[in-house]
Amino acid sequence: MHDAAVAVSGRPALTPEHAVELPNAYNLFNIMRKRGEGRRKSQPAHMTFFAKSDPVVQSWSAIMEKLERDVQLEQVRVCAEIAMKCRESNPARRPDSQHIISALDGRETIDGYIESSVITSQQFNPEIFNATMGALWLRYQQLNPDLQRSFKYCSIFPKRSKLRRDVLVRLWIAQGFIKTSATEDMEDVAESYFQELVSCSFLQQGGEWYDTWFTIPDLLHNLLDKMSGTDCFRIENARSQRGEGWKGDVPQDVCHLLVENYDGALITEKILGLKNLQTLIIYVVERGTTVEEKVIDSICKRLHKLRVLAVAFSREHLPIIQPNKFLVPESISHLKDLCHLAFRTFECTVILPSTLTNTLHHIQLLDFGNHGHCEIWEFTLDNLINLRYIICENLECPNIGRLISLQTLPSSRFTIRNEKGYEIKQLRDLNKLRSSLEIYGLENVKSKEEAVEANLAAKDRLKQLKLEWGDDGTRCSSEVEAEVHEGLCPPVGLEELIISGYQSSRNPDWMVGKQKGGPKNLQKLVLFGWSQPGSCPELEAFVHLRVLWLGHCRWDTLPGNIEHLTSLKELEIEGCLNIRSLPTLPRSLEKFCVAYCSGEFTKSCQTVRHPNWQKIKHTPDQRFEDPACKSAIPFSAFFFFCIRKNGLSHEDLLLTFVMFRHPFAILRRKF
Repeated sequence: MHDAAVAVSGRPALTPEHAVELPNAYNLFNIMRKRGEGRRKSQPAHMTFFAKSDPVVQSWSAIMEKLERDVQLEQVRVCAEIAMKCRESNPARRPDSQHIISALDGRETIDGYIESSVITSQQFNPEIFNATMGALWLRYQQLNPDLQRSFKYCSIFPKRSKLRRDVLVRLWIAQGFIKTSATEDMEDVAESYFQELVSCSFLQQGGEWYDTWFTIPDLLHNLLDKMSGTDCFRIENARSQRGEGWKGDVPQDVCHLLVENYDGALITEKILGLKNLQTLIIYVVERGTTVEEKVIDSICKRLHKLRVLAVAFSREHLPIIQPNKFLVPESISHLKDLCHLAFRTFECTVILPSTLTNTLHHIQLLDFGNHGHCEIWEFTLDNLINLRYIICENLECPNIGRLISLQTLPSSRFTIRNEKGYEIKQLRDLNKLRSSLEIYGLENVKSKEEAVEANLAAKDRLKQLKLEWGDDGTRCSSEVEAEVHEGLCPPVGLEELIISGYQSSRNPDWMVGKQKGGPKNLQKLVLFGWSQPGSCPELEAFVHLRVLWLGHCRWDTLPGNIEHLTSLKELEIEGCLNIRSLPTLPRSLEKFCVAYCSGEFTKSCQTVRHPNWQKIKHTPDQRFEDPACKSAIPFSAFFFFCIRKNGLSHEDLLLTFVMFRHPFAILRRKF
């Protein structure tokens, strides 16, 4: 290993006197190694290498005929660090050749940039790049090239913008920044990039559990602005500036452009001539501003290289309000490379032309906002086999099963109907679905064979699943319902499961541990509106369960085996009027909540020495809400009524959820 360390990547093992022939980090490493060989064993390594770093830097600067001291000091540090590791007495702890090559190549980057004039020595001068900026730049250079490019793309956003993980991931994919192997998924790789940026504090988290966002520190944003050159640019045309019009110049070779506020005249004058433009994001459309169809038409006719076109992109501002109806122009067919089309609206009907499906075969995302209304006009989605995301609260989408690349469904929901194109079999081939899926209308599934066609077990990227039986007068018998439930076996890796409105007294084998398969590592289980009397189903299959919520069910007892759920941290019971006693609960339980249950049961849990009190006294967090009465309407029941009868968006009730802070009040937000 020692010999490998001094002959890296086919380079000769040079001594200090040979260094002048090839001045680079490889030679410097050999100098440091030679110094290390002369170190007395009793002397600490850092005393030899770092106490004498100044003479080495001076000598090295003379060899290179430069004075970039910060660059060489960093090289000395890294080379000394590697040299010390090569002196390890334990061979297993010595770095292998590839590790050394990677480390030294990484440290040559700054010199390489200076030599090739990508960045001048003046740019790296501490007077311009101070110590902090220099350290950030060095850390940035350690990122792999695809990640560097992805992060540099973020410079188009205004400072302190609230960036969302899913939004950046989708933009990076649309721009082709994510390279994968045959076995890798683009979203997984992109999310690993995002997580790496978070782990090194290039992205800093903010917000609350219901709305998490990330920002780029100002100093780092300044660095990205320097690094991006003319590739990325933003027009900061705030309201105060737009009275006279934005007076700046846009680089003619810019690739990625953000306009802070929609301005039709500015777009026409400054942007339509940008032949290399691949990204055009209109960040905000202010109240009272009308998005003109003729401007969008001109964009489509002139900017043929666009891969991303987004209007009203910001989630911190209202989406498009005017006009009330917007016709996406036929000229959108000119954008052959378009992958990401976002036109985020608020009660504005977007009409899509038929040319979209015939020509835009690369389209990956259609985003009309969570409040948007999308009208299909001579338009089907059948040919959009690369479509990965549809974001639209009220989109009618028959035969969605043909879109085999979909990562999420519109609003993450699929409603089964007794209509062609809305059968449960539409889910069969949508095995790339990730994150969450809600299935409604299960009362319209007539057999286990139909249920099996959903192929839920194959959807191994799902983390959250909701199954709901409705009550529209078309329900099957309880025996058929049990068979259907049996056929809806979730994927093994599922973490959260909601089952609502189930009426049969028989529970599926995958739920009670009588068959292989099913979600073995389930973390959260919510059972809501189960109307069969008797006892709650045993939960033997869910040994890793941490959260159990039971709401508005007719059972008179809880699972008898709940004591064996040794990972359970939280138990919530709401509106279960027939429960009178508790089984032995696991010692792991940290939170216990009872709401809108019988007064007798609620009181017994708070009565010292009562058997129910005895079973929860070890639980540190106990919460009790008003017992049920004829005039009391639990918020969760009212909430579900609003959602199902009025079609309200979960964003509409978000503030109410936060105020109530009750678990059943946030089911829709979590799913």
